[in-house]
Amino acid sequence: MRIAAATLATILVLFLAGPSGYAQSGPPGPPTLPSGFATENAAGTDLFFLPVDLAFASDGRLFVAEKEGVVWIVKDGRKLATPFLDLQDEVLESGDRGMTSIALDPDFATNGYVYLYYTVNPSGGEDLDRLDSFARITRFTAVGDEADPASRHVVLDRVPACYFSHANDTMLFAPDGSLIVSAGDAASYQQMDAGGLYDECFGAGGPLQPFENIGAFRAQQLESLAGKILRIDPANGQGYASNPFYTGDARDTRSKVWAYGLRNPFSFTLRPGTGSALPSSGQPGSLFIGDVGWTMWEELNVSSTGGENFGWPCYEGPFEQPQYQDATPAMHGCGTVGGSGVTQAQLYWTDDPAASVPAGLRGDAIIVGDFYQGVRYPTAYQGALFYADYPNGWMATGRFDDVDQFEAQALFSTDTGAVVAFAYDPTSQWMHYLNIVTGEVLRIVYDGPLENPVPLPWQSADIGDPDAEGTATYDAYADVLTLDGGGALGPYDTDAFHFVSRDLDGDFVMEARLDTLAGGADYARAGIMARASTAANAPYLHLAVTKLDGLYFEWRLLDGTYGYAHLAEVPVVSAPTWLRLTRTGDTYTAATSSDGATWTERGTQAVPMSRRVLAGFVV
Repeated sequence: MRIAAATLATILVLFLAGPSGYAQSGPPGPPTLPSGFATENAAGTDLFFLPVDLAFASDGRLFVAEKEGVVWIVKDGRKLATPFLDLQDEVLESGDRGMTSIALDPDFATNGYVYLYYTVNPSGGEDLDRLDSFARITRFTAVGDEADPASRHVVLDRVPACYFSHANDTMLFAPDGSLIVSAGDAASYQQMDAGGLYDECFGAGGPLQPFENIGAFRAQQLESLAGKILRIDPANGQGYASNPFYTGDARDTRSKVWAYGLRNPFSFTLRPGTGSALPSSGQPGSLFIGDVGWTMWEELNVSSTGGENFGWPCYEGPFEQPQYQDATPAMHGCGTVGGSGVTQAQLYWTDDPAASVPAGLRGDAIIVGDFYQGVRYPTAYQGALFYADYPNGWMATGRFDDVDQFEAQALFSTDTGAVVAFAYDPTSQWMHYLNIVTGEVLRIVYDGPLENPVPLPWQSADIGDPDAEGTATYDAYADVLTLDGGGALGPYDTDAFHFVSRDLDGDFVMEARLDTLAGGADYARAGIMARASTAANAPYLHLAVTKLDGLYFEWRLLDGTYGYAHLAEVPVVSAPTWLRLTRTGDTYTAATSSDGATWTERGTQAVPMSRRVLAGFVV
């Protein structure tokens, strides 16, 4: 706070007063974004061929991975002429398979470790449609702006990639240094797959074991890496003793599994500020997972504890998946998957926007991005999760509470293009994303005001002569109005406060929840007011809540007559509390409530004013 007399009030306001088939092309027109936002090519005019993932180094360099297996560095705003690494001879690029993820070691500045996740071409031939393939994670060491080929080290191998999609997906590092990896179910997307569709992938020289030949039901099989979130040691690809299904042998597949029951978790992110720095604690942080659906539903799943079963293939979206419910795989059928044991997704999207949860957006291939962690965007976006839908081209942001429960969604753009990955840059504090079709790495910049104005028809103004200029900001996600004022607002004092109000005609009822009241002395106050105008000494009626001095119901008439009632009942009424002001003709009635349902009248007073008055909130 700027001065001792300042008061900060937060009011929860109820305004009751009144893929595949990629194509390379040139960049389209810029997307339509909220006011003050724009996009810029982070590589100048340089483009990439099918970029799929990006990662920032602490020195400002940007690493971009292409689907065919080439990795580039963007340095000082331009793509370097020589690639960091070219693995095209090893990578099998077909359908959705190929290189899909890049991650830099938390100690990259000192060890230079770069991790790559890609589908392997088993013999390096030209048959890119072969089904006897698998995915791996390989580590290379950076020497300057290029990888040292001799440093090649395989971290994890034999991740199922038997079909043209649902194979290797994403990886990133947790705060405890563990490597979190997502893998699809390696099943067919063209038909119900309960096994037996591509036997060449299993046994007799194939990359996978015969018992894994159960199609999408591998997602329920803890002995398979498919359809899982894995948590592994980046040094050797082994699991941790703190993982939920640890067997006693870190090399076992079960020991590597963190969560399961996923179809194609192509994208996920970790929520900043969650998780422990100790691998032994088994708390890598809250994972926000985008699971690409089959016939109907896209999902955003949250793994906060590990061990979650997200239900695929027996459940898709909020319902049972009928084709898989009727299937009879060799093992792990839907009869073994209980509904009560399935962790439901928090958000769902489908081809009917009205049926999506929350309603309003169509979903066909969800891309979960990253949390905005900086302060260069307005407060409504600070701490928000950015995500997009690849086929439909929209981008949105979501807010979640302190226990990872969804609160609100806001549309950011409807024409963002074919977004496949996001990354927040802590150096510039801009969010970045990849458009796989145009080949662009785009950063979202903002040059508008950093304090959100209150929404029309509300207006924000200082009244009288406060000791410090007041401010007001509004968070549209949470419907929270925050007022900051420095001045005097008390019995017999001259007007000196901040007022957020709107013009109302005739009778009205206005309700709000005063959430917090901080700063200033014990009598520092905030509340709800009706006022003739913003002019100093104008007639008004006000219900004020103080920090520790109870309630004040006060008014001033046109002739300057001032009156008040000090309601210092025990226990003292203070924030959080609900406030209500009702106008009936020239009579105003004030009330409070602890729950917004049961109200206690605090005073009634006649204050003659014109039909049109200003009503709102003061601090």
